[in-house]
Amino acid sequence: MGLTTTQMVARIANRTHFGTSGTDLTIVQGELNSAKDWAYNRLFSSQGGPDLLMTFDTEVTLNTTTRDWDAGANVGADVLYGVKQIWVKFSQDTTFTPAVPRDAADDAFVWNDAYTSADTTTAMGHPVLVDFANFAKVRFAPPLPSGTKIRLDYWRKPPDLDTVTHNTPAYGTDIPEPLYETIIDKATSQCFVNISDERVAYWERQALDKLVVALQVLQKRRQGPVRTQGFRVRRRRFF
Repeated sequence: MGLTTTQMVARIANRTHFGTSGTDLTIVQGELNSAKDWAYNRLFSSQGGPDLLMTFDTEVTLNTTTRDWDAGANVGADVLYGVKQIWVKFSQDTTFTPAVPRDAADDAFVWNDAYTSADTTTAMGHPVLVDFANFAKVRFAPPLPSGTKIRLDYWRKPPDLDTVTHNTPAYGTDIPEPLYETIIDKATSQCFVNISDERVAYWERQALDKLVVALQVLQKRRQGPVRTQGFRVRRRRFF
């Protein structure tokens, strides 16, 4: 299991002597979350990185006719980085069917989206066309009727660390454990800004070196489990 937020703050406080008062604790937690975002943004932009922090199969039932839908507000993610896949299940359906991504300027999308707000026409069958904007906003064409279920796979920002409200990071929903050390070092470096250029440089180098190693570890994990082969069984050979 990884470190708690309290343990991370204690490590930074021991190095910088910040964190001994309420004001200092706020500063350390702020730099810790800044470092967390720095590390995760690099993980997210690496090969295979986005899928290391994804939420699968979140289901939401619409309670009104819906054309424009705020996915970020409806799935409980503080910051939604993007939607990987969205499915639609009408009340008469038994299974979810993938919505078809289509640019809002596409002729087919424009034709299916040409209903006024007073129009009661809604989608009754598949395919449902969908376009994404501003990371978290979704537009359906035609509009979906009330009672439709939506299922999403999406990328999101890890929740902020806090010694009171989020002290114990949860496996699978927070920043991956191999990044903890680089986050602590990066936060240490940032605490020394305007205090000591030499110490800023030292901890920045530590953070960058550990980031490279952490990304390599995570890429190994993305390649799949190591396949092993049992010991050979000695067999009698006949010539």
